[in-house]
Amino acid sequence: AKSTDPVLASFFAKSASESAKATTELIKKIESLLETTDEKKVYAELVEIRKIYMTNRDEVAKLKAAGKGEEAQKLLESKFIPAAEMYQKKVAEFLAIQRASLDEKASSIEKADKASRIQLGALGAIVVIFGLFAAWWLTRGITRPLREAVKVAETVAAGNLSTHIEVQSKDETGQLLQALRNMNDSLKNIVGRVRTGSNALATAASEISAGNQDLSSRTEEQASSLEETASSMEE
Repeated sequence: AKSTDPVLASFFAKSASESAKATTELIKKIESLLETTDEKKVYAELVEIRKIYMTNRDEVAKLKAAGKGEEAQKLLESKFIPAAEMYQKKVAEFLAIQRASLDEKASSIEKADKASRIQLGALGAIVVIFGLFAAWWLTRGITRPLREAVKVAETVAAGNLSTHIEVQSKDETGQLLQALRNMNDSLKNIVGRVRTGSNALATAASEISAGNQDLSSRTEEQASSLEETASSMEE
């Protein structure tokens, strides 16, 4: 706009047009990414100022192309430069908001990361504690019935069949206790039958002994009678 060379404006016209087009596309992309109220407010102001800036720029270019250099110079200094400066300040303000937002998000991410680490550590500790408790519970659930089964087996081996075996589960240890209970009951039945047979045998033996004693007594009496008979025969 300040140059006296008329060719210079047309030389930069194409690049200026392409730059304006690229900026417009970028602004449209930015608009879809806005989230906060401050961003949207500053963005709307920026767009309005850019319109003023673009209008003054185009007007300066037209005056320059029409050979009205002095009028173009006045418009440049009175409107275009102030609009450009305001446009740049508004862009800087928008960038400051974005940087502040990024810093805030970075701080939030850092806090979330620390909180996540703490939560993961706590969760890991809970999992370890739960795992230890589960292992203890499973071990207890296995070893206690096994100890009871060993105790029952030792009691039976010692000859005591009066143990009352309770079966409270249907798993392998419960099946083992049930088998021991069945074995204990079977041994009780066998011992009961043996005891009954022994009592019957003892009764029979007692009766035989009594019969033997009676037979012995009669034999002695007969012997005495025979002796008397023999003595009488001798006389």
